Amino acid sequence: MESEFIALDKAGEEVEWLQNFLNDIPYWPKPVAPVCMHCDSQVTISRAWSMMYNGKSRHIRRRHNTVRELLSSRIITVDYVKSKDNVSDPLTKGLSREGVERTSKGMSLSPRTSQHGETICFGNMSGHLEVLDMKHNNLSGTLPTTFSIGSALRSLNLNGNKLEGKIPRSLENCQRLEVLDLGDNLLNDTFPMWLGTLPALRVLSLRSNKLHGPIRTSGSESMFLELRIFDLSRNDFSKNLPTSPIPQSFGSLSSVESLDLSGNHLVGEIPAQFACLTSFEVLNLSYNHLEGCIPQGNQLHTFENNSYEGNDGLRGFPLSKGCGNDGHDSASEETYARFALDEESNSEFLNDFWKASLMGYGTGLCIGLSIIYILISTGNMKWLERTVEELGHKIMMARRKKQRRQRNYRRKNNQF
Repeated sequence: MESEFIALDKAGEEVEWLQNFLNDIPYWPKPVAPVCMHCDSQVTISRAWSMMYNGKSRHIRRRHNTVRELLSSRIITVDYVKSKDNVSDPLTKGLSREGVERTSKGMSLSPRTSQHGETICFGNMSGHLEVLDMKHNNLSGTLPTTFSIGSALRSLNLNGNKLEGKIPRSLENCQRLEVLDLGDNLLNDTFPMWLGTLPALRVLSLRSNKLHGPIRTSGSESMFLELRIFDLSRNDFSKNLPTSPIPQSFGSLSSVESLDLSGNHLVGEIPAQFACLTSFEVLNLSYNHLEGCIPQGNQLHTFENNSYEGNDGLRGFPLSKGCGNDGHDSASEETYARFALDEESNSEFLNDFWKASLMGYGTGLCIGLSIIYILISTGNMKWLERTVEELGHKIMMARRKKQRRQRNYRRKNNQF
């Protein structure tokens, strides 16, 4: 039972972190649904819901309290699974060949024999698996190529491994997928524009791979409808191509809050439609080969030089280089002047505010000292003494109540 509590506690920490992360995304549906965990020990499940823990191990008691809190907070739920159907057995113990094949089938994995005769498992994702997080595990090889139709997968995180090859087209079958993080691998493919058809996709990170070619989209406005975070940085997009700009269709990503295209080989101008987007909180187009005038308007006024650095051909606010004689110079200067004027107005307001505050403080101090002087000079100190005595009594009673609550809390935990 102790090993089950340790596993539930560790897995629960990951679930709680994921829920907090999703809760911080403003447009994510609330409340976030609890994650179901399977356990093959009915004793552990019943003990997890119990208010009492009679075990002698203190660290297991702490884990029991954590699991019970996660259950009562609806962060996780725990369902019973028979031992013979527990597909996680290969991860915790040695099994016979038959056991490996049976549990692999339960995970919808199909065995494949390598060129050295070793049995390795790839294949369909389970119909009931919702979250798969295997980041920073030094995994190698290629991605599974047979994600099944009707997959329940909502989050797939394989960041920070050594995976190679192409991004499997069968990911289109994961219509519930909300988070896809394949960053920091060795994937060698073109831009997977077909991922834009996933209706629930909110986070897409393909950063730091070997993706190449132009960034093409279908041009449809129904692509990436729910996308919030879009990271394609540090790839080789547009390398060795005569021209490959930022797609104009990116200007219709009205829900995107973070867009990172830095460290590629993109050329051409920034799409003028970017000026119409109002959800941008993060924009990084640095270290490409972009040129022309930076569009002005809405969120683009809030970004600093580091969003555009490393593009020698870019001009306009917030960069110091103007837009030439095409009329953009005056607009850029006007925008900068307006920004500076706002800053100056804010500074003046803060100065006036502090002056008024100090004046009020000084006046109140003088009045207070005058009242004390009158009381002392007239000898009428009983009112002041009574006030100080009542205040001291209230402070002492508050401290006693706090100490009493702390003792009750420690006594209650020791009973558990």
